[in-house]
Amino acid sequence: IGCRVFQNCTNLKNVTFESGNNNLQIDKYAFYATAVQQMIFPLNTTSIGSYAFGECASLEKVTFNEGLETIGSAAFVNCKNLVGDIVIPSTVTEIGGGYTYDTEGAFENTSIYSVTIKNGNAAISIDSCAFRGCTDLRYADLSNRVQKIGDQAFADDTYLKALIIPRMSTVGRNILSGCTKLTDVYYPSTQTSYNSYVKVNSDNEVY
Repeated sequence: IGCRVFQNCTNLKNVTFESGNNNLQIDKYAFYATAVQQMIFPLNTTSIGSYAFGECASLEKVTFNEGLETIGSAAFVNCKNLVGDIVIPSTVTEIGGGYTYDTEGAFENTSIYSVTIKNGNAAISIDSCAFRGCTDLRYADLSNRVQKIGDQAFADDTYLKALIIPRMSTVGRNILSGCTKLTDVYYPSTQTSYNSYVKVNSDNEVY
């Protein structure tokens, strides 16, 4: 599905995908600012492009498929009615974001309650600002696959109370900035292990 094919189709409310033999790739801005209310991705979906469902104000629920590999930057940005528990399949290797503070993350400014990344064998990167400004986000379980958490990934998630990070390698700046309800962060190993295994930026602004 190509770039911008349904962008600004403000009366488009229902989209049904049927599974097929070919991989489904949804390009950037494909359904941007439409009135879709629910998205259930078929088993053959492999990628969701940048801004593909951004600004879909009526979108309330998404269900991702095993086999999905990438969720692009700002894919669901500003979907203010997107609520509930988001489950990221074990095959996803990247949750998109930006590389500067001005760029927008995949789920930035949504109203999701929790995010759970399924365990698996494929490493996953959570890019900058991926879940920034999710003010209803209470809980995040990042699985055993996380190798990178980008700058401000969970910044300004003012309701966040529990963040589980079983494994880390690279952590960006200010990932928990503005998380005013988060009082404790646990690293499930020794201080020596943390010092040698986790790479933190030089000014140590992670927390």
